[in-house]
Amino acid sequence: MKTINSILIFLSVSALVSCYGIKDENYPSLAQIAIVAQSDTINANIGEQLVWDGLLVESELLPLKYEWSYGLPKAGTQIKDHKFASISRISDSPTIDYTFHRTGSYILRLKVDNGQSIVFRYFTLNVNSGFDEGFVVLSNDASGKGSLCLIKSLDEVCPMNTFGDFSHGTALFMSDFTDSGLQDESGNNMLFTGLLVATNDVDGTIYHIEPKTMELNMKVKMSGFGTYCAEFGGEYSRVHSFTTYFRGADGRIFQYDMQTGSVSAIAEVAEPQDRIYPMLSKESPSVTRYPAFFNANSVSVRKSSSAGVKVQKMDGWEVVNMGVSRVSYSTGYVLWQNAVQRDKYRISSCYISSWNRPGDITVLQEFNNADLKMDRNSRMLPVKKSSDLYYNYGNAIYRWGLTSQPSLVPAITLPEGEQFRDMCTNFLGKITTDEGEDCIAVATWNPSKAKGSVFVYSVETQQMIARFEGICDEPAAIIYKYRLN
Repeated sequence: MKTINSILIFLSVSALVSCYGIKDENYPSLAQIAIVAQSDTINANIGEQLVWDGLLVESELLPLKYEWSYGLPKAGTQIKDHKFASISRISDSPTIDYTFHRTGSYILRLKVDNGQSIVFRYFTLNVNSGFDEGFVVLSNDASGKGSLCLIKSLDEVCPMNTFGDFSHGTALFMSDFTDSGLQDESGNNMLFTGLLVATNDVDGTIYHIEPKTMELNMKVKMSGFGTYCAEFGGEYSRVHSFTTYFRGADGRIFQYDMQTGSVSAIAEVAEPQDRIYPMLSKESPSVTRYPAFFNANSVSVRKSSSAGVKVQKMDGWEVVNMGVSRVSYSTGYVLWQNAVQRDKYRISSCYISSWNRPGDITVLQEFNNADLKMDRNSRMLPVKKSSDLYYNYGNAIYRWGLTSQPSLVPAITLPEGEQFRDMCTNFLGKITTDEGEDCIAVATWNPSKAKGSVFVYSVETQQMIARFEGICDEPAAIIYKYRLN
């Protein structure tokens, strides 16, 4: 439609020129404006005036008028779509000169006017609190005192215990969910966000922290249940609520309500579970990580409260471990070991919705292996770059293609003396593209040095691209803290 309108305007002007005898050389052209920017992304610190000098504007006609405006993207769109939910004019200075008081990622628009031409230029504006994005390491010293540190970039590490002291940290989890069906007092969609820090202190405390500011939201005690959170693994939304799942040290499965902070045990799960696993990894705001959990006897998933717990079992076979592909996340893959012939294994696949139906389980392959490099303690890490997942065995990292037997050759070998503790990828939460998710961070412990470290490897090449040695005490967990709006 824009092209048609442009043609019509051109024909109309041509007709006027022809009818009234206006010569082309007497029809003036508009003075043009050219904008060159150092970057399409501008970062500001909350509460500090932003003076940005990364702009070069060229114009035949002076003076120039500047207008900077910003706002959140419209619901269902991304910053790159340049569609505002609301917009506020903030400055008429070429260097912005404005102080932002709310953290988040916004659309920033520049309008330049020279009296004849108007040009717009769009930017991504990140208003940072200092703890917005990076690898978070949870560690404990010899006395049990816990601490958090943030690897903000490949050359900056900072402590982040702004919410207070804690001890005996065990696990980390970060989540966010926007419920468009429930609004707060200001008319904004309800947000269920939080960075959860689990501990094995005297109360089995779980700290619910505001991810942007690292301020304490609430504390929940597990001492009434006689256990503590050993590991997090999954989440899903319910009617106007959002629930995170975790496994207690006694093998029970619990759910934590992100709004009320209430904890309850899943009564359907009678047997103690050895592990819990986030069945799906987020690829859009509507997709959550369903909790799967397993022991030697079975693998179970709880996709929703209405569907209940669905179980996979195989008579005569024991569960070794399980995984899911980020590329095809609706299917779970399980590696089984024969209960009698211990060197005999099989791999099965099954859609989540069919786990209660044994006839829908497909055996993809059987093989013999007397030296399998995987067990139920292996930490499974799917990546977006391929259908493979990475996992640890001992102090090395291996790759598993899910449909074939796991490799016996490490993809990544840790530096000498380093012991594996945990790993994660730079998982970008609700971002739908692969942009940025390109590395694996491995948290390690070196007993001879009594120091914890993080080694970062490329997903594509499995080569080390950064190392942060001796930055923490003994690591208990590492996650990627992605940026929130």
